[in-house]
This record gives sequence, structure tokens and C-alpha cells, in this order.
Amino acid sequence: DKIEAAMRDNRDKALRELHNRFSADSYEGQIVTRRDIRAITENKPPLLYNDTGKREFLIAWDSARINDNSIIGIGELWEDPKTGLNMTIQNCISLVDVSTKNKTPMRLPEQQEKFKEILLDYNGTDKGALDYENIRQVVCDAGAAGQIIGGVTDYLLDDWVDKHGEKHRGLIDRSHKSSESAKEKFPNAVDIIKLVEPRAHRNEIFESLGRMVKQGLVHFPADSNEKDYIEFVDDDGKECKIDLTHDEQVALNQLDLMKTEAVTMCKYTHGELTTYDFPPEKRNKMHDDRAFVMGLLCFAFGKIRRGSFVEAKEVNDYESAEVCVTPLEF
Repeated sequence: DKIEAAMRDNRDKALRELHNRFSADSYEGQIVTRRDIRAITENKPPLLYNDTGKREFLIAWDSARINDNSIIGIGELWEDPKTGLNMTIQNCISLVDVSTKNKTPMRLPEQQEKFKEILLDYNGTDKGALDYENIRQVVCDAGAAGQIIGGVTDYLLDDWVDKHGEKHRGLIDRSHKSSESAKEKFPNAVDIIKLVEPRAHRNEIFESLGRMVKQGLVHFPADSNEKDYIEFVDDDGKECKIDLTHDEQVALNQLDLMKTEAVTMCKYTHGELTTYDFPPEKRNKMHDDRAFVMGLLCFAFGKIRRGSFVEAKEVNDYESAEVCVTPLEF
């Protein structure tokens, strides 16, 4: 049963670890390699909430309802004295309805309720943090298939009350054309959402993923080894063991899927046309939602490092690849 479940969840990893069928995970044009990922993976458990109330986070969400996975990625922003701002991708959350046969995503109202819980957890609200003061940005895939516009974001505009009876302000992207009337109707909503058009920015999103990983500015918690602990030897030669909770194991499993998707993504150039996709033999067999969320985190992180955020001009329904630079606002 364990082997069958592992094959369903991550076939390549299961073949490697349970069947001893090793692969180099090498594809022509891949944007990052397994070696690149290992170099940025640290022997630490994932972070499931803002344990100090002072950590700062970037959140990315690729919403879906039926055919794809609805994925939320959590990136912690922190300063390194030598390289400046860095990011650790602390969690990857799949909003699945466990009661469905094929584990399809939750209904949209349930997704937004779960998102609000995640938002409060990583903001450190239970530690006394003010509304979203520790959330630098919420970056969302604005593609029509995910129903983020006219669906999820509509549920987030108004003030809302959490399960403890505490009231919180709504969320909005005031710069997006979909908020033209909403920004007048919901003046109390906090402008920390950034809706990103995938058709206009897909190439830049995956370019950012490759660039940030290779520069060593993005980091991951430990690999999942299908165990309830992390075991390693530290710099002093001492054997160390860190026990994991069930939720931490789930997070590491999801992050491993994100890593696998990232190393499978390839860049293809045909004349002046550049596209990003899985190798032909992997297409229609794997989802790229987690890799895309990782790309969204890297895309937004890169803009934050440069002190700006690039958004598509409102031309031809956001299909134009032309961009303009506007200041990053909280």
C-alpha cells in the first residue's frame, strides 16, 4: 500500500527510492537541475506558521477548481549579511477535497476560507501582529481557469470574521482592472494582492525561477525521506535528528513534488519564440502547478529585491507582453 501510494504521489521519486531505478533527472533545456536544488536544500523542518510574530512572508496562489491542483506557496523573506534579501520556500499547500475520489480541489468558498486561515497563521496574528503586517505580498495567477478573478478574489474584498470572532480587513489589488468598481466599494480592503497574468508573464516567471535558484538566493527545508524525522551530520561531525509532526511531513512531501516539477521544467527556443514546458514524454502525465507557484514566488521575490513590481499594461485584455514598472506598495 505504501509503495502504491508513493507511486501515485511522486512516481519518479518512488521509482528512485523504492524500486532502485535511478535517473539523472536530466532533460535538454531544463532550467534547474537536481544538483541545483540539493545546493539550496537545508537540514531544517518546514515552517508551518509565524512562530515569532516577526517573520515576513510572501504568498503565491495558483487557484484551480477541477482539472488542475490549487496550490499555495509560502516564501519567508530574510536578510543575509552578504547577499541581501533571501527567500526560503517554507511550505507548499494543496487545497484538495480529501472526500473526492480523485482528490480534486475544494469548492471555491472552502478554498478562500482555508486561504484566510493560512494568511493569519503566517501573519502571526495570534502573536499580536496587526492585519497582514507580516505579509509582504500575495501573488495570484490571474488566469481564467483558476477563477481567481470573479471568484476567489470577490470573496476576499469585504471585511471578515475569523473562527475566533476577530474581525479582519479585506484584500484587494487596486491596480488591476477587475477592481475598477471594487476599490470604491471596499475602501477598507488592504492592497497587498498582486494579480499576475500568466500569458503575459509565463516566460519571465520561469526565468526568475531558474535565475534565483542558480544565484543561491532561494532555499528549501529538508528533503522528505518518507520518515517522521530528519537525520543529518552537522558541520562539526555530530549526528543530529529532528522529529517531524504529521503536518511537517505533509509539507515536506508537497515541497518534494514542487522540486520534482521544477527540475522537469525545460526551456525551448524556436527561432525568436521561447516557451517553457515539460519534456514531451512528461506532458499530460504531470501537473506543473507547484513549479508555477515556485516561479510566482521567485518572480515576485525578484521584483521586491529590485524594489519594483512589473505588471502588464492594460492592452488587449492583458495579452500584451509589454510591461511598465510601478513602485511596490504595501
